Amino acid sequence: MAVDSSRCSILRLPGIMPRYSHPDFDSTAPFLFRKDGTLVLKSSHEVSLEEIEEMQEEYFLGNYLCGRDVCAADMVWAPYLERYAVQLPLLFPNAKSCDPRSNRYDEVNAWYVAMERSPEYACCVKGDARHWRRCLERAIPMHNARAVGDEERVSG
Repeated sequence: MAVDSSRCSILRLPGIMPRYSHPDFDSTAPFLFRKDGTLVLKSSHEVSLEEIEEMQEEYFLGNYLCGRDVCAADMVWAPYLERYAVQLPLLFPNAKSCDPRSNRYDEVNAWYVAMERSPEYACCVKGDARHWRRCLERAIPMHNARAVGDEERVSG
């Protein structure tokens, strides 16, 4: 059962992240920009965070993606959600709705806390907030070069 839950959660990642977003975007800011380099709308990120929250509620027995124990799905999702936690508030600084660590997303925040306490995560997967900020800083000029007007540009 746990293997099936984990596999199912892994496969859900691309479908939960914002529609039409680029999962790679030069590996610096996945799911934040579209394939053409333009910024994904704030509302799309809000929907994704709400869907992650709902997915967490499906496994109410624990704070990990599939319940009580850390699993492969947590390790696959971790780099993306880690970046989300650092990069979304930088892109949308005045929007608590785009901060996965805010109290608006209790289940998602509980996942972050559980992962930070997990030795499997700390020793093998965990990234660094400074690195994720620098990755976004590299992606912003690529985005701004493709932006049609000033209203689409991102300050950074």
